[in-house]
Amino acid sequence: MQGKGNKQSKWDRPQFVTNATIETFAAADRLGIMPTCLVKIANGLRAEHYSDKDMPFRTELCLNLDAVEQKLVKREHRNKNNTVDFLVGTGKNWILLVEAKIDVEHPRNISVSDLRDKITHSKNLISNSDADFHTERSTIVLLNTKNYQQLYRELKNKMGNALDIVPMNVKEFYEEIFESCV
Repeated sequence: MQGKGNKQSKWDRPQFVTNATIETFAAADRLGIMPTCLVKIANGLRAEHYSDKDMPFRTELCLNLDAVEQKLVKREHRNKNNTVDFLVGTGKNWILLVEAKIDVEHPRNISVSDLRDKITHSKNLISNSDADFHTERSTIVLLNTKNYQQLYRELKNKMGNALDIVPMNVKEFYEEIFESCV
């Protein structure tokens, strides 16, 4: 796929275009919870302890899945299940799952089964939207920029073919998914 400026993308899916995608997705929530959980990506990253001075995100929105899950737990009086941290709308009808592991200093602190459960539960949770959307094949796992190369290699080796994840740092995430639409 070609982005603006003929920058070749390594993704087989549409790039972020506008906030309208995630807003439309959230608005179609038959439980009415998701629209109240839309936040700026910058705020979502800060909540996950991202503290770099160069925050690339300004107005881009995401759906805070942890907040959706907390509201459902309260409403339905059930146990909390873990979810990925947030969703981003890409293209016209696509949703990208994003897990922030910014505090993790070593991949041994990331469990394949826990990540798999988060992805599975997140996909079940977002099925509450009546919108006709597709979930991207890959899940982005955001890593800390400190020791990023080591974290990236070890996480990819640890996950192997167990999960379709793409480790990135926040800057790469912005450049790959969002920058081509600016």
